[in-house]
Amino acid sequence: MRISKGELVAIAGVTVLYAVGLLSALYVVARPDPDRWTSWGPVGLSVGLTVSIVGLLVAIRDPRAGFVLGLAGTVVCVAAMPWAFYLFLLVPIVLGFRLAREREAARGIAPGA
Repeated sequence: MRISKGELVAIAGVTVLYAVGLLSALYVVARPDPDRWTSWGPVGLSVGLTVSIVGLLVAIRDPRAGFVLGLAGTVVCVAAMPWAFYLFLLVPIVLGFRLAREREAARGIAPGA
């Protein structure tokens, strides 16, 4: 099934949002400031966001693999920043919707019916 414009816009929007978060996390990791966030959090957040972005991009061609990658990235992000777990729920929601529509199409069900 081809990806719809709505799905593509949602994936692109979340990808851009996560890319900004990734750049911010990498900035925190690279800063020599002693008052910075000290623990594995920034590194874990960077890795989780990277895996989530890869999952979003892979989901355009292969929704199942993209969902697995996106979910793995989300788990790492939530472990790194549990106080902001709701920020990371965008990826499973967008990729879950993409996967569900792909499965409906594979079964011959009209999407959204």
